[in-house]
Amino acid sequence: VPPRGARLTWWCFLVSVAGFSTTLITGRDDLAPIGGIALAATIIGITGHAGMVMRRATRWNVVAVYIAVALACLDAVAIMGALLAISLHTGMLQDPLALLAPKILLAVGGWLGLVLVGISYQVVPLFNVSKARPRWAVPVLCLLICGSLLSVVALALNLPAPVRVATLKLYAADAALYA
Repeated sequence: VPPRGARLTWWCFLVSVAGFSTTLITGRDDLAPIGGIALAATIIGITGHAGMVMRRATRWNVVAVYIAVALACLDAVAIMGALLAISLHTGMLQDPLALLAPKILLAVGGWLGLVLVGISYQVVPLFNVSKARPRWAVPVLCLLICGSLLSVVALALNLPAPVRVATLKLYAADAALYA
């Protein structure tokens, strides 16, 4: 990352910490939108740098794809968080809590789930005594992506409970393949 980009990311982070800390200490939500936007800019700056580094790779393996999709999920979570912070003060969203469940699901299932599973495909074989390679990496990736995105859409659109359960089952099906 060029020094200017790194400094800008650092300043965005400081502004977000100051904005959210002031909001929490004073109980006033005046600075929450600024903190939310600055935190989203910080996360997008960091993931953008990671994307630039990954773009220079000559060969991608399945772990790199897991990480790339996870970074995209993290960017989406940051943007959703900024929208929630802005709505806290402005009332932009009629029901901001309707966005909270999809945001949490995308953060835990999309970003964290993809990072943990993706990295485990790289790290676990390092500690195995056998030369066996993990199976089903691509189908698990597809189930994680489809399940998490469909679940987020089903929650965001408040689809009927059977549809939401079906999308979560799709997401959970990857655990059976992963094990």
